[in-house]
Amino acid sequence: MALLKIARMGNPVLRARAAAVEDPTAPWVRQLVDDMVETMEDAGGTGLAAPQVHMPYRVVVFRVGAERLTELPGDTEQDLTVLINPVIEPVGSERALGWEGCLSVPGCAASFRAISTSTIAGMASTAP
Repeated sequence: MALLKIARMGNPVLRARAAAVEDPTAPWVRQLVDDMVETMEDAGGTGLAAPQVHMPYRVVVFRVGAERLTELPGDTEQDLTVLINPVIEPVGSERALGWEGCLSVPGCAASFRAISTSTIAGMASTAP
């Protein structure tokens, strides 16, 4: 495994539309996921998308530990999860206020309103 360089705010890779992964079982995808998890953990993050490590693909890794839980109903810990080619669809229009940080914008957190409930379709795994 290897630590990957995290793209910072302003890098064009963060604004470009990420490409679908045509073969999620390809060895390079497994290596990318392993490297992304190592990079996320080293940086102290809870999630990382492939474009954030200069790879323009639709791959996301995340983990929600107890220390990151809120008081919102349904907020629970989430084991390490890998999403490949995710499609996120809002369920309803209810929004919740929350705080979010981003490894591509180090040292900064912001308040935001987001859809409270969504569904995610795509290939998922709880282990890299």
